Amino acid sequence: MPIVAGAVADYVTEPAMQSSTWLANTFGWMVGTSPGSGMALQYLISGLAYIAVIVVAWFIPAVRHVEELLPDHDQLEKVEHSHSEPEPAEERSLQPAA
Repeated sequence: MPIVAGAVADYVTEPAMQSSTWLANTFGWMVGTSPGSGMALQYLISGLAYIAVIVVAWFIPAVRHVEELLPDHDQLEKVEHSHSEPEPAEERSLQPAA
């Protein structure tokens, strides 16, 4: 949760869940209306948001197939080392200077 979650809980969701507002009437059966229910509501909302992001990401093929599209880290190191091997000293001396 973001850093502002405490301030939002103290000044927005806690007071909204303590009284008989539409928010307390709607979500009170699930998270209660006692102290701490505003923070519980924030956890519920953030959890539902995470689930929504996961569902949306599942429908993006590049995200869904990322394991097949990107090389593994250890394979990437092998490729980089094979391209960066220094030439032997004899071959370098035979090449004309640029």
